Amino acid sequence: MDFEQFKEQFTEDVKQALQDRDLDVRVNVQQIKKTNESYDSMTITPEESHIGVNLNMNRFYEASENGTSYSKVVENATDIAEKGIKDSPVVDVSNLTNYDFMKDKLAMEVVSLETNADMLANVPHENIEDMAVIYRCVLENREEGMASVVVTNAMLDTFGVSKEQLQADAMANAPEIKPAVIKGMTEVMQEMMGDDFASLGFDMSPADEMMFVATVPDKIHGAGVIAYQDFMDQAAEKLGGDFFVLPSSIHEILLVK
Repeated sequence: MDFEQFKEQFTEDVKQALQDRDLDVRVNVQQIKKTNESYDSMTITPEESHIGVNLNMNRFYEASENGTSYSKVVENATDIAEKGIKDSPVVDVSNLTNYDFMKDKLAMEVVSLETNADMLANVPHENIEDMAVIYRCVLENREEGMASVVVTNAMLDTFGVSKEQLQADAMANAPEIKPAVIKGMTEVMQEMMGDDFASLGFDMSPADEMMFVATVPDKIHGAGVIAYQDFMDQAAEKLGGDFFVLPSSIHEILLVK
């Protein structure tokens, strides 16, 4: 079946599978434009809730096309949706329009200007060369993942604050809730590889380190630290002098002496 046929059948089958598991849900299909990607989404929301789970239908279609049986694709999607619903954070919806509440959850994220042109037309942002700084409210951050929402122009109107006020509050709050973490590449590799790192026989003094990684403690949207007011001074102190920045990902940036 083609993608349009898949979307229609997939939506019906996942909804029915969730109902068979005693989950009463609403289902809505829409195109999602997120940072660095766009996709057709099936949003599944419990009838008694305003918080839903998004399933990227393009990925499930690709799995079906690549040999996974359709029934297994539906089962996998149903499992993910059920877990997402049961693990979703408890959010007072009235707080989502309360700027006094939301401003204490403001963080910053950097995205590609070119890749995210459509999305950026609808969100407040600041340009940094070929990147854009956007603002995200972190509603919950736990081991299983982060619940957050990107601040849009419509949200800004609802808040009744200016873009300049949003930027100032984010600049003050983001380093508090997501402080910058700068580590040498050797330390990063050691954390990633654990005991296997010793077998490489790699031994470098911290003073000789030439490449560093900058991110945040949870490593989610960590490249936003480049927009922090004192980040460049903090990095210069850590690296012991001048450095230049290499693009890496939305989650981290590389600093090279």
